[in-house]
Amino acid sequence: MKIIYFTTAMLPDDFDRLASKTRNAPNPSNQNFHHKLIKALALYNDVEVIVNRPITYRSDKFRPFPYETKQEGAIRYHYVKFLNGRFAKPFSFSSNAKKVARKILRKNNDVILIVDSLNYSLVRVAQGLGIFHKVPIVGVITDNPDNLSSVNKKYGIRINSTLPYYDMYLSLTEELNKIANPFGNPHYTFSGLVEDTKITSYENNGKSLFFAGSIYERYGINNLLSAFRNLPGNYNLLIAGQGPDVPLVTQSAKSDPRIVYLGLLTPHELSKYMHTAILNINPRPFDANLDLLSIPSKVLEYAESGTPTLTTLSTPLIKDFSKEMIWAGNGTPEELISALNKFLEMSPNERKALGVAARKIVLELYSIENQGAKINHFLKSNK
Repeated sequence: MKIIYFTTAMLPDDFDRLASKTRNAPNPSNQNFHHKLIKALALYNDVEVIVNRPITYRSDKFRPFPYETKQEGAIRYHYVKFLNGRFAKPFSFSSNAKKVARKILRKNNDVILIVDSLNYSLVRVAQGLGIFHKVPIVGVITDNPDNLSSVNKKYGIRINSTLPYYDMYLSLTEELNKIANPFGNPHYTFSGLVEDTKITSYENNGKSLFFAGSIYERYGINNLLSAFRNLPGNYNLLIAGQGPDVPLVTQSAKSDPRIVYLGLLTPHELSKYMHTAILNINPRPFDANLDLLSIPSKVLEYAESGTPTLTTLSTPLIKDFSKEMIWAGNGTPEELISALNKFLEMSPNERKALGVAARKIVLELYSIENQGAKINHFLKSNK
């Protein structure tokens, strides 16, 4: 089966280079998820990827970004040509993306289109091609458009208007599927994907706690900093990521030298920090509404590292990892400090066993091999 996958996800090295100079850097979590889903699909299918690269700095305004092709194993990435600029890009990208996709469609009969449902430019192209060429189109539903912090209300309305018009759905939660799939079309729900790094451990220094993610107060960075300031001992808190509350982190680092801001890391750097820490932390406060719509994908990556994980409540994940992670309730500063102290009271052997057990479960349930087979079966059974 030929799959044409429409996404903003690039090859990791290309993403890192572009993110360093763009004025609206893409979400690394979204990039990582789609890259892994593409690899999962490619285990069982012939996959070609149509990539919508982000707009860069205004100094590049109206500069044409040329068409490029890249190869990752058997997967072919098409970096579509576009004219850089807020108003020029949508038209130039759409026209050129259709040309690339139509060449693929003309050469193949058994085709499915899969698209990141949160990128309006990609959705318009994919849905138009699906209707015209009478091929199935699958929407990947990773979030509720109304919850996106990086887009305006008008953009969310546009995305919502396109959600009912997919033949199949790949959703991260059942509640997301209910929102996106009002006609009850075939859907498959899975909580996330992990890729086996084949690394069971690096040598850690015995004192570094690690957090990576979006640096927003509402995602718990202030609670984590507050809890850590009350943590005794010679421990470091390493923080990686980007977001509007980076100044809160850098200011805290000035008053407490144990806090270190690492900036935005590459996937390779991120993996190494997750492996070398003694504890990986997810401080996102529990929200009953978000709990139905969102899976903290970073927690799955933490678990794959083999390093123990401390996380706030997630209803889908606590079912799988009730004893294999340290749970911090709703994520208040008091609950975080209590969970941190619980971890520090554990022996080295207990900590190691915790990380090993979580890693075993996450690979059994969420590996690209395991989920790739299930997704492939779903697609072939419903096309």
